[in-house]
Amino acid sequence: MINESEKERMAPVIPRTAAGSAPVLLEIICERVHCVMYDYAIQTVDMVVEEFGSEVEVQTIVRRGDLKNSMRFLAACKRAKKMLPVPTILINNEVVFTNVPRPEELKHALETALASGRKSI
Repeated sequence: MINESEKERMAPVIPRTAAGSAPVLLEIICERVHCVMYDYAIQTVDMVVEEFGSEVEVQTIVRRGDLKNSMRFLAACKRAKKMLPVPTILINNEVVFTNVPRPEELKHALETALASGRKSI
């Protein structure tokens, strides 16, 4: 029998939608929610973003999602002038990582974005 903590640990990761109220928007491009690379990326992001509180919002861009996600993915690719791999992490609409970064790398990138004072779009 599986106990409550095991159930919680094994629960699928849900897609994220940002409200647009934080100074920094971090987006993760994934193939589909619940793929291994997405789970790995979102767990790393959650671990780091927790330190920033309401200063950073997280949003998922699912390549094989709905029309809105697909259009957002294509717009990100157009800005980058290439097809973006999975997972890709964007901060304030700019490609920052095309893989899952180490927590300290992600923390530094978020600190840099906050210091620049740019508002997410």
